[in-house]
Amino acid sequence: MAIELREVIDEDAASLFALEGAVLAAGVGMVTTAADLHPDAAAYLAHVQATRARGDRAWFVAVDGARALGQVTVTRMRPSLLRHVGVFGVQVHPEAQGRGLGRALMHTAIAWAEAAGLTRLELYTRADNERARRLYASLGFVVEGVRRDFVRLPDGTFVDDLVMARVRSAAQAASRSS
Repeated sequence: MAIELREVIDEDAASLFALEGAVLAAGVGMVTTAADLHPDAAAYLAHVQATRARGDRAWFVAVDGARALGQVTVTRMRPSLLRHVGVFGVQVHPEAQGRGLGRALMHTAIAWAEAAGLTRLELYTRADNERARRLYASLGFVVEGVRRDFVRLPDGTFVDDLVMARVRSAAQAASRSS
């Protein structure tokens, strides 16, 4: 079956819940633990519905049939003076990594963000997540800051977190719309 990239719908909730569990179990690049996840698929469905109702987030999924293999969100910042900023979050199922899904999801989300008038795109990634860092850099994101010892791992060690951004000037944004 071909992988489809599309906006999230309510029927994706159970599969997205399973995706988050699989990504969490792999532990690579995560800043959450089981205690941070929704307790069940029904709670996750409520989260999907509430998020979609707010209208400040675009949410895309890569599905193979009914199975979510990856997801990406772009959340527009709410303060008036920051409405041009979108913050990204992306997950790809460990079994589907290395197949270009993260890149395809990011391209979809970047296109949505640019069409929505966002000129500053941000994401945060653990410094030890080399694969993700390479992907983001290849898409034009650059490291703007380091949050030292930001993530405390279960074994007590600390990992830096990187602030990465992709910025289009107002002139670049205007030239694309003409």
